[in-house]
Amino acid sequence: MEGILQELPELLLATVVDLSSGRLLAAYTKQAQSDPYKVTTHAVATARHLARLSAQPGLATQQLEDLVLVLDEQFHVLRLTADQQWGCLLLVYTHDTNLALAREVLRKHSSQ
Repeated sequence: MEGILQELPELLLATVVDLSSGRLLAAYTKQAQSDPYKVTTHAVATARHLARLSAQPGLATQQLEDLVLVLDEQFHVLRLTADQQWGCLLLVYTHDTNLALAREVLRKHSSQ
């Protein structure tokens, strides 16, 4: 989490979650009104649903790595670890951070 905060100081919210239990392992928010648990719960539920799609024909060799939600003013990026044990979610304003940069920072720090 510290590395992500150093590289993305404009970060609005970041969480690390255990995917099997949905339990937050770490959380950071810049805004008092943000609820990291609620935001992460919805993102993890969506990722779990999408991960089930790998059972579909033609997708058996594919694995969900990122879930990116682009809103008018925010990017929400959920990165899953290779072993699918945990995920890291971050939220940034679109005017503060490039989506490619946010994904790269998240990829780098979630693989450590």
